[in-house]
Amino acid sequence: MHTLGQMALLAVVLGGIGYIAVRVQRAPESADHGVKESADLRSPIKTARDAVARGDFSEALANLTYVLNSDPLNADARSLRGEIHLHQNNPSAAQKDLDVALDVHPGSVTNRWLRSLALTAQNMRDAAAKDLDIIIASQPKFMPAFLERGKFFALESRNSEALTAYNGEIGRAHV
Repeated sequence: MHTLGQMALLAVVLGGIGYIAVRVQRAPESADHGVKESADLRSPIKTARDAVARGDFSEALANLTYVLNSDPLNADARSLRGEIHLHQNNPSAAQKDLDVALDVHPGSVTNRWLRSLALTAQNMRDAAAKDLDIIIASQPKFMPAFLERGKFFALESRNSEALTAYNGEIGRAHV
């Protein structure tokens, strides 16, 4: 028997409410992986982040294009551009940028999370679920991954597994 709270949480998710905003808190990342960013490229990335915060995606994209013309493998620029593509409802372009960012920084929870959202938006739930499983294994306190994974289980009518995922998320919220 499930508690009323568990059933309410499942009802909320099954009701389609609960897509987590793309602009999530940044997950704790691993070390810098030895990749150093030149000072001349940090300023346009900072300017792009500021533009995103203001909702000015055109300015942000112009700054990121400048960076990527100089350094096509710049993971920060790829990640931020992928996030912008998600905001602009272009998950395919987001996935491409986030794939490159993950090639450079495979341990980035933020990039993997954003890519899982892009994959989900393209109805590629199996690939998104793999990313979520990697996130859960490497960052067990990253609660949005549990919610999203639970939602996949619920969509597949795997309610027991959905509740387990949600309970994992709820348990970590109180840690």
